[in-house]
Amino acid sequence: MGKLTDCYQDSEFTSQTVVVNRLYHRELIARLSQLEELEKKWNCKIIFPSTEQASDDVTISGPEWQVPHCVDEFLVSIISRRVRGNQLTSTSGHGPR
Repeated sequence: MGKLTDCYQDSEFTSQTVVVNRLYHRELIARLSQLEELEKKWNCKIIFPSTEQASDDVTISGPEWQVPHCVDEFLVSIISRRVRGNQLTSTSGHGPR
């Protein structure tokens, strides 16, 4: 799903890379309003790679004390969305007969 890989830091500005399967990027970008709320809440920027890069790396940058919070919420939203999606998929075709 997603995992933290790198952290780049400047005195008060930092950037962390989260690995998220690139096939899932489109689904996340479709929830742009939620991503924008997250960016606004933590004063961070969530940057997806271009399709030409074919990369799994999503970069989250912003103030060094806020980026970890943004990363945590971003990962939680991915995990909770995937779990709910999997539950819906697995139960939707196997309902009562």
